[in-house]
Amino acid sequence: MTAPNVSSSADPVVVSLWFVSVPNAAAVLSAEPSPDRGFGRKYLSQLDSSKPITAIGTFPLNRSTVPGHNEFYIGGFPGVIVVQTLVDTLTKLSELPRTLMLSVDAPDLYVFAEGQGESTFAGIAHFQGDKLRRSFCATRSRVYEDKGLPEPFEYSFWSGDSEGIDLPFAPKDLVAGAEVGWLGVPITADGPDINVVGFATDGRKEPRIESHATPTPLDELVVTSSTKLGFSATNPDYDDYEGDSEDGTDDDTPGAELAQVAKDVARIGWLTSKKLARYASSRLSEAKERLRHLDRKEK
Repeated sequence: MTAPNVSSSADPVVVSLWFVSVPNAAAVLSAEPSPDRGFGRKYLSQLDSSKPITAIGTFPLNRSTVPGHNEFYIGGFPGVIVVQTLVDTLTKLSELPRTLMLSVDAPDLYVFAEGQGESTFAGIAHFQGDKLRRSFCATRSRVYEDKGLPEPFEYSFWSGDSEGIDLPFAPKDLVAGAEVGWLGVPITADGPDINVVGFATDGRKEPRIESHATPTPLDELVVTSSTKLGFSATNPDYDDYEGDSEDGTDDDTPGAELAQVAKDVARIGWLTSKKLARYASSRLSEAKERLRHLDRKEK
């Protein structure tokens, strides 16, 4: 199959396709299931095997911005599959590219379309197999398609009063009503999270996610630092150098300096690990500098 053309358009339309093969889609969606990342890759490779596939993130569909060109938001759940993408100008959902409409084998397909920017265009459609049961697509002042019998959830929209040729409702409001009427839950921030995986098919690189190493616990850092220098972190008053400077006359020697570093490390457990690391590093650097000068004097 060849993916639909999703190049730039003056009036792009976000299309959401819901393939439903269970009698109660609301029960599935209300559980906020995790998306199947492998399903999304498989779906796109079958849609167009020539396009590169890059995962761009996992997030709730109903709390995110709409996809851009060459992007697909896909959620594969038990009995419910959602695919959202951006297509070129579209005014009749009955003319939806068949590559999209038949991309998943399901008894029911519900489609919602919304124009972007200042566009008031919106549309809803219900397919059973390849048969169109209902489609209504319009702007506030123009109806592009009205096929099939109105669904029960539409009645309240059509009962309003209006002047002139304008519809008695905003088509985008009808989309919100259709989502609840057909899927059983609102696809808004007020509804359950619809977790999806975002993909791009334009060859971009996968976003780099920095991993943050778990900081070393303070007590472990103290013990490690003390042990490396030959001191006891549990008994900071003891050190291996005390026998060489019982009278305290050698406190300024490099050996005594290193000894003091370890003792200081053991005694300041109240410091944060970051401050402790900086402190120990500074003291060790000073001790090493003193050793270097001492070596020069002896030579």
